[in-house]
Amino acid sequence: FDDVTRETGLYYATHPYMGWGTMFLDFDNDGFRDLFAANGHLFPEVDRYFKDATSYKQRLLLLKNDQGQKFLDVGDETGLSDLERHVARGAAAADFDNDGRVDIAVVNLDETPTLIRNVFAGENHWLQVRTVGMRSNRGGIGARIEVTAGHLKQVDWVHTGGSFLSQNDMRVHFGLRSNKRAAVKVYWPSGVVDTIGDVEGDRDIVVEEGKGLVDSSHH
Repeated sequence: FDDVTRETGLYYATHPYMGWGTMFLDFDNDGFRDLFAANGHLFPEVDRYFKDATSYKQRLLLLKNDQGQKFLDVGDETGLSDLERHVARGAAAADFDNDGRVDIAVVNLDETPTLIRNVFAGENHWLQVRTVGMRSNRGGIGARIEVTAGHLKQVDWVHTGGSFLSQNDMRVHFGLRSNKRAAVKVYWPSGVVDTIGDVEGDRDIVVEEGKGLVDSSHH
């Protein structure tokens, strides 16, 4: 392993902050996983003694994955920099309004939570996969999902948990760029493999172990 924190821009973007809920998610559906971090310091005293370096309440960070080369802070472009600052802790990703854009829920210390609705206006396509296990566990936890759309190939897993004290949506989200269709292959923990050769994008699909595609809903 090589430490590429500085080369990818992560060092300077994250250095002033104390991150808690942290996750990779494709906020703009371009096929590259971006990085989100919910931040907040441990000690209120930092506002008095270290106000030029950090703060107790901190901003949320969204770092765009630039073609797999570096991460760019897009807080200003996305409006995250304008949100009220909190002492954030947990964070979970879920497409709560089912529009194909991943949203984020953030838990704040001693305050109400923040729900960040993704309203990115790009024209990229997407696919969300929900797994239903039969021989494997019911949720399909541990299943490996391969999605191929044109020249774009992605791999992800169905898993529980997430970051700090958080649980993400168990639907697995894939950005498809400009591709309108995709092929899906699911490798179940039991050893069963389901292949869906061609599925239309911009929808949620349900894959049942041993049966393949059993449901599809367009949004």
